Amino acid sequence: RKAMHTAYKEFAAKDGVWVDSLFDLHFLTQHGEATIADYLNGSLSRHAAAAELANAWEKHLMPAGMKLRKVLRAEAVLAADRYLSYLPA
Repeated sequence: RKAMHTAYKEFAAKDGVWVDSLFDLHFLTQHGEATIADYLNGSLSRHAAAAELANAWEKHLMPAGMKLRKVLRAEAVLAADRYLSYLPA
């Protein structure tokens, strides 16, 4: 978890708009921790982990049966990728 917190501080400093959009530490620890752990142990590529985090974020925010617009979903994947880039490789 320490790596998650350290990466989050860097991410939040540079991507505050996403933190304001609930791509925050609560989301990452409650809904993204398993994906982040899989990325850190090499079970998932960074691309796959970013897509999974964006999917989890969408499920966390959107009512059942609703989907994000494709553009916002793509932006969420890119934000997740930026967060992952702050984790130790």
